[in-house]
Amino acid sequence: MSTRLVEGSPREPSHVVIAGGGVAALEALLALAEIAQGHVQITLVAPQPHLTYRPLAVAEPFGITESRVVDLERAVHERGARFIAGSLGSVQSQAGRVVLTDRTSLRYDALLVATGTRQTPTLPGALTFAMPGSVADFKAVLAERR
Repeated sequence: MSTRLVEGSPREPSHVVIAGGGVAALEALLALAEIAQGHVQITLVAPQPHLTYRPLAVAEPFGITESRVVDLERAVHERGARFIAGSLGSVQSQAGRVVLTDRTSLRYDALLVATGTRQTPTLPGALTFAMPGSVADFKAVLAERR
């Protein structure tokens, strides 16, 4: 990030766009809102208004814990930032703009891309934690074993 982000201008804060709806994007938002308060305007772009904390999914079929869901949109607004439901389509770095897949264009002074990974099953017929429906599938397997 540039030094403009830290120094900022009291009249015109730097605009930071965070693209992503996972843990890294949320942590970046929380840190930036705390550290650079008043010096930046933050926009978080995420495909969903919620974040499921997936590491806990491995314990859920065993009844140890339940998955936690964070209301991402509310967390963003509570930090004085703007939430946009959408996905990053392209980056026009020379122009300082991002274009979302719905063709919305956003200006930025600093861009953080934290889009994470895509989950795809790699072995047909195998159960993979954190895939959609995997908790129910694992519970069914465990119920068969009892």
